[in-house]
Amino acid sequence: MTIGIWVLGDQLWAGQAALQSCATELSTTPVILIESKRWVQVRPYHRQKLVLVWSAMRHFAKELKEAGWTVDYATTEDFEAPLQQWIQQHQITELRVMQPNDRPFLKLIRRLQLPCTITVVPTTASCGQRRNFTSGRSPAKPCAWNSFTERDGSSSGC
Repeated sequence: MTIGIWVLGDQLWAGQAALQSCATELSTTPVILIESKRWVQVRPYHRQKLVLVWSAMRHFAKELKEAGWTVDYATTEDFEAPLQQWIQQHQITELRVMQPNDRPFLKLIRRLQLPCTITVVPTTASCGQRRNFTSGRSPAKPCAWNSFTERDGSSSGC
């Protein structure tokens, strides 16, 4: 069984959940980062932001390689084609991706037709966990950051 990790453009840190789930096998776990031209046509991005994100992705890919990960980087029209090729090349049976911050992107991941299991790993970012904001809350009373920190007992935030 080979596990592969897909790192998204807004999840560029070594402590992110998908990478951490395989940190002890980093030399044998393939990682992919993908620049998709189609996604930026569907979701409007400011050109300077896009240059910044793609540059950060390239630098992070280099950092991962230097840390001992096997990293592939793709610049392509969509996500599915390079994932299909990469999965086949590395004989991946499970693709792990940290839960995206963006609901439309999560829907895109769930619609992918890939020849392996896709596991969405819950985020490690404390403020990004939806359950932190919804557990124990009344639907009539919206969850605000202040009430979250009071209930949690901390005020450190993110």
